[in-house]
Amino acid sequence: SSLIHAQVVLHVFLEHSVTTEVKMPAPQSNEVQKLQKQVEELKTMQGEMKQLIDTRTKLQSQLNENEMVEKEFAQLSDEDEVYKLTGPALLKQDLDEAKANVDKRLEFIRKELKRADTRVQDHEQKNGKQAASCDGLAEQAAEAAAAF
Repeated sequence: SSLIHAQVVLHVFLEHSVTTEVKMPAPQSNEVQKLQKQVEELKTMQGEMKQLIDTRTKLQSQLNENEMVEKEFAQLSDEDEVYKLTGPALLKQDLDEAKANVDKRLEFIRKELKRADTRVQDHEQKNGKQAASCDGLAEQAAEAAAAF
């Protein structure tokens, strides 16, 4: 008798499972599609964020190198000679001109770093909003799935 009861319960379960799968409501599949789209957008945004951070890291490295050159120039006297590597040749360069070039480079790099920082911050905010949106859609999809 318990074997028959188990078979009946299994049959009812299987019948319910099949009807649940067949009678999947359109809003739930729409919610799942929205969630998949949101997750793909989030992945794309995270890839863009990685590129922004890589760019910022390169700029920081350039800034460090140029600041080291600036410190080295500060230690030179007016009689010291400065050479610039142009292609395969070292060409003599005026010390004041070399200092001016490094100063211009430093100014440019600092501006680019500020710009990169702003872009990273903006992107972090967008990523946060996108992640929250994904979480909300995931909760809605889970609630809809639990209702069936």
